[in-house]
Amino acid sequence: MIRLASAPLGAALSLLLSTIALAQSEPATDGPVPPALSRECQTPGVTISGETPLHHVTNALRLRRSIKILAIGASSKGGKASADNGYQVVIEEVLEKTIPGTDVQIIDRGVSGELARDAAERIKNEVALKKPDLVLWQLGTHDALMHVPVDEFKATVRETLDWLKVHDVDVVIVGLHYLRNLVRDTHYQAIRQALNLAADEFKVLRIGRYEAMQVIEQARQVGKGPSPNAFTLTETGYACLSEYVVRAVTSRAFARQPRPAPRR
Repeated sequence: MIRLASAPLGAALSLLLSTIALAQSEPATDGPVPPALSRECQTPGVTISGETPLHHVTNALRLRRSIKILAIGASSKGGKASADNGYQVVIEEVLEKTIPGTDVQIIDRGVSGELARDAAERIKNEVALKKPDLVLWQLGTHDALMHVPVDEFKATVRETLDWLKVHDVDVVIVGLHYLRNLVRDTHYQAIRQALNLAADEFKVLRIGRYEAMQVIEQARQVGKGPSPNAFTLTETGYACLSEYVVRAVTSRAFARQPRPAPRR
């Protein structure tokens, strides 16, 4: 597991963040206990939209004790926290330790700087070829930086999520990077909002990476630590992302199933 260099936070702040993180996790039934988040990654950014458990992942685990994950979209390789083969390797290793006896296969199809519309076409091809149980889709940042029209981006995301739903594939969306100099950029924020709304509409899990990194930066400032530069914050984001994905998969795949309504 990647270790993070945590800035000194006040005891009260640390306790608050720990409480928030614990409150956001759903109780499991017969599944494993999700691994604890490292202190620096315990932020409100762990909030994951979407109330539907990962049904196909759950079925795969119960029937064959294996899970196949397609990681696609903007690549995360490069830097210390994403060394070797990227954060996907960390996810694979921790999931296998968290769910003993389970074989996790991550198919990395990330492409640096890829736009959502290009990933959408590749998703359909890869799903047909590899038949994954789960698609881990990282998107939005480059669409915002390249000023892809918001309506075009929104249509691409909605159409792809609908296609995946029809083809019985679970989805976890990884949202935009937090970039300090783009906090007030209207287009960047519009793309971010469009992705959030699409995730809510289709009830898919969304990792709030932007929100998490924003809170981590603010927490470091409150703790009177040095303000992290963009590179350090991005590296921390990738390390925390690994933890968030593992927690999302383990907690949601084994979440309590809704009880059927009583017959009248």
